[in-house]
Amino acid sequence: MAEEKTVTTAGGEKKSTASDTVTTSTSPAGNGKKKRKGFVSRIWNFVFRSNKDDFEKRLQCISKEETSVMSRMNNRSRSWRRTSRHIILFSVLFEVYNFLFSVSFRFLLLLYEFIIC
Repeated sequence: MAEEKTVTTAGGEKKSTASDTVTTSTSPAGNGKKKRKGFVSRIWNFVFRSNKDDFEKRLQCISKEETSVMSRMNNRSRSWRRTSRHIILFSVLFEVYNFLFSVSFRFLLLLYEFIIC
């Protein structure tokens, strides 16, 4: 893990530096402050749509989500098919076992009657 060091400057401000990692201004942990857009910048971007990459990013995000949903659906259907196969196989084997047990039990009863009589 990275070690954080706190450095105090001459003005009394505290700065923290990491030896192995680089902190960015948009870190999700809240270590750095994100610079907010100004009012004029927001209106400018709304009117002229200077950030057209947002639509492509949205489409890429949607396609990634779609592929993940499709893979989960395939995995679920594959596991259900496997489970149904095992249930059918188990039921058939159980029926065969019951049949053989009943036949052998009948044979033992007949043999027992033959020996006693």
